[in-house]
Amino acid sequence: GKENPKLSEIAEPHDELYFLEKTMYDMMHRIDRLMVEAEEKQKRQRELELDIMQAQINPHFLYNTIDSISCVALRDGQVEIRRVAVALSKFFRISLSNGNKYVSVQDELNHIRYYIQIEQFVLNNTFNVTYDIEEDILDKKIIKIVLEPLVENAIRHGLKEKKGIGHIRIAGFILDGKLHFEVTDDGVGFDTRILEDQELKCFGYQNVNQRVRLEYGEGYGLSYYSDPGHFTRAELVMGYFEEK
Repeated sequence: GKENPKLSEIAEPHDELYFLEKTMYDMMHRIDRLMVEAEEKQKRQRELELDIMQAQINPHFLYNTIDSISCVALRDGQVEIRRVAVALSKFFRISLSNGNKYVSVQDELNHIRYYIQIEQFVLNNTFNVTYDIEEDILDKKIIKIVLEPLVENAIRHGLKEKKGIGHIRIAGFILDGKLHFEVTDDGVGFDTRILEDQELKCFGYQNVNQRVRLEYGEGYGLSYYSDPGHFTRAELVMGYFEEK
């Protein structure tokens, strides 16, 4: 038998069948495009997560070695070395999180607390930190390793060149259904226009910003504000979910 004709062969332009067929094909093309975009998004997310893990320099080996250092320090009465070794070991364990992509806000904050302990040891306590975190966000689940790069930038690029004791304030709260984090330092500041320069490898900024936008979509991401010589503030807006 003869195949049934396409709608376009029997439908007059601008009648109901014509518009039905056009709508159907438009929808099919849109679905195809969304599937391709979703695949590209997942691929980019995996690449960014790989960047982070590679930057941790083989953490399994590191934290096992650090545990051994901690035991030797305990045996020899090296309290400060043991304290830093324990912080470093816990830092890497949270980085791995048993391969989980998401962690609680509490774990993410612990991650930066361990990082700060290490940096205060390395930099001889030349800065201090205060936290202003709403308690009701602590059990929210978010993608991991988004705050440590912001704190690292504050220390490395804000406070390291500052004369005297520096200060970092870390805030976290929910506003308009979105999770907000702010990392503010009173360091030397910088010209935020450099973040727009694709030639510069602002790894911490680009990685966090892209990962958050890929995960949560438009309207989320990382912004920097700075007054050179006075302060720099990183503002991170992201989504979250409740653990069931």
